[in-house]
Amino acid sequence: MTSTNHTAQRRALLIVPYKNRDFDGLALVGYILERFYGLEVVYTNGYGIERKLLEHKPDAVVFDHLVWDFKVRQAMLARSLGMKVILLPTEGLHVDLEEGLRIAGKVSASTHLIDCHFTWGDSVRDAIVAAHLSPADRVHTVGCPRFDYYSDAFRSLMPDRETFLHGLGIKNAAAPVVLWCTSSSYAARDQQKMVRRQVTRGGVPEAECQAMLRDGQTQLRLHSQLIIELANRHPDFNFVVKVHPAEWIDPYVELTKQRSNVFLAYNAPIRGFLAHSDVLLQRGCTTATEAWMLGKPVLELSIGSYERPVRHDLVAGSHVVRSTDEVDRALQGYLDGSSIADDLQGARADFLEKFCFKIDGQAAFRCAELIARTVSPPAHPDSDHALMRRLATKAHADAVHADDIRLPNRIKDAVGIPRERSLRIWRQLLDSEGRGNFGLFVAEVDITPAMVSSAYTDLAPVPCLNTAGSLSSLERAPN
Repeated sequence: MTSTNHTAQRRALLIVPYKNRDFDGLALVGYILERFYGLEVVYTNGYGIERKLLEHKPDAVVFDHLVWDFKVRQAMLARSLGMKVILLPTEGLHVDLEEGLRIAGKVSASTHLIDCHFTWGDSVRDAIVAAHLSPADRVHTVGCPRFDYYSDAFRSLMPDRETFLHGLGIKNAAAPVVLWCTSSSYAARDQQKMVRRQVTRGGVPEAECQAMLRDGQTQLRLHSQLIIELANRHPDFNFVVKVHPAEWIDPYVELTKQRSNVFLAYNAPIRGFLAHSDVLLQRGCTTATEAWMLGKPVLELSIGSYERPVRHDLVAGSHVVRSTDEVDRALQGYLDGSSIADDLQGARADFLEKFCFKIDGQAAFRCAELIARTVSPPAHPDSDHALMRRLATKAHADAVHADDIRLPNRIKDAVGIPRERSLRIWRQLLDSEGRGNFGLFVAEVDITPAMVSSAYTDLAPVPCLNTAGSLSSLERAPN
């Protein structure tokens, strides 16, 4: 496992869908790529990828999925220029295996574009291979890089409780902290627009999409009522609402106005919240598994009627509650010192092994090794690297010229209007959903050099990132 400095330096473009959820894990992968393999790493959000491919000329572009039609077009462009396409899912727990295959590109018929496909666990990998969507030697079980932070090797990066909670406005850090993680991603969004996007751009069956949206609105309504009722019953408890990264915070801001012991969290990674919560409330959410990794009590909120079930093996690791009174009794039991039942502990271990492989602090190392191998000789010789650079340079020059001579751009340049602003006012009005998140933050913010520098500074003291010996400790050779 040596550095690739002996050959022309390679570059990887890592797409970060949601900074708060995904940047931690991808920054860890990027840090290892730079530190141990000599790659140059560029981070970006999911916007303007075609332009960024031509500007940065990466040897590999790392996507989160190839469900959406525009992502497939981006992958096709990358492949046409000789760039490698790598798929590293940021969402790895699925309602069923069919959903996992969709993430892998089944519906968009795009799996042939993928040079290196990562999965969190063997169940999805085996399904992809069994469905003949990709050759077995291209699909690799690696775990999830952002889960590395829950391993012993990275626990030192967890913030201390008092400082973290005071940052949320919680004055009494010694009081119980009850965390609610929402998973109704589109409940506060324009429902018709969400259906159009999912159906026309992602190939999702309309009935499935409508059911998902209805379930989301049910969750939002009933679980919000639950939190307010619990906050009324327990004014000495701190209730923290951690909003899903794709979800607008608007309805949850209203909750904080109803009770002074309800606090809103949205613009930070989940791991700090889980580390300092005493009990987690959720429904069918990936955060349940993350709480399991920290040994936290987790309540599965089966309050209300839903059209889409939560998978049984995910529910099996949590304490199921079906009413406000049941939630209250379970909360007080755990806060009084009740232990997590043995059958729940066993179900957690089985699920994590099946769907997350290992929580061993090595997932990012496994990813980095395979990315470096994919962009290095013999898989990607210097001649292919040089040809890719020439093709991308020419394509970039052609694109700039075509953009410069477009009449709308010439008009904008003449009157001083930014080119990214559309002149089609009517189209802006039709496409607009209004101003989400009250203008407090942008969920899909682009990644700046300052963000990368800060992340790398935090990672630098971690012992396993200071010695190449950790690279030789991988317990599993790539598939």
